Amino acid sequence: VLNVDFDITKSTLTVTTTEFLVVENKALGYRLKYMLDHFEYNSRTHIIYYSGHPFFEELKASPAKKKKYISAREIAYHGSSQHFFRSLYAGKSKEEGFIINKMLKIPNPNRYPEYVINSTLEKIRTLPGKTGVRITAGKIDTALLNFWTKQQEMPRTIDKFSRGEVLPDTLVHYFDDNLKYLSYTDALIIQYTKEKESLAYSKTGFWIFRPLDVPENEISVANLTSPGVRFYENGGIHDSRSLLYEGFWAYEKVADMVPMDYVPLPHSNQ
Repeated sequence: VLNVDFDITKSTLTVTTTEFLVVENKALGYRLKYMLDHFEYNSRTHIIYYSGHPFFEELKASPAKKKKYISAREIAYHGSSQHFFRSLYAGKSKEEGFIINKMLKIPNPNRYPEYVINSTLEKIRTLPGKTGVRITAGKIDTALLNFWTKQQEMPRTIDKFSRGEVLPDTLVHYFDDNLKYLSYTDALIIQYTKEKESLAYSKTGFWIFRPLDVPENEISVANLTSPGVRFYENGGIHDSRSLLYEGFWAYEKVADMVPMDYVPLPHSNQ
């Protein structure tokens, strides 16, 4: 039984359940029993968040089918957030094919300063006072009003792809014997250099803009929603709400999930 609720004031759909959701993934050869703790979708921001506990069972398969499953699992694992954090914990992210850059927030050069926008709109919208005299004579200039209203609606900042490579040693610190800690400003851009983005993915709304000379590698953006993120040796995140993904990792869902104890084939990422 699914407990579904929609908060119209927050434009948020939430789903919980006390029973396993059973998904048979015939692409990877798993029967997935997923105990969903919480699912949330905001129709205003289009942000999806879900958390739970997955349990994997192998589907019965012939040797030929099993071989296809193994190949598909390798593709699903490599370049994933699980792969990245596992390699980051081991100090081998560059060796495993990951390049880290920053996504900087810079002032939007096409937007006027906030005080200019507000003061101009106030002048345009000023109604006649008791004297019957409008500051701006005649009717409100709708074209001018539309221009400055659009200025107000424009984002104050834009994203800039920083070319400087971020060294993992400057990001990662020990938290305790079982956890490492990742803290940074701005957002991280993670390129996986050993796989190119598929044509199907590039046509989705998850695609991340990059400069024309940047290769068509799989690119993800990791935004911190808390002061830092703690992660385990197996690539698991201690608090999944501490990160918000854009790009390829946001595109990947349960269909691409492999067990946290998944062991990739030797040298399969080379």
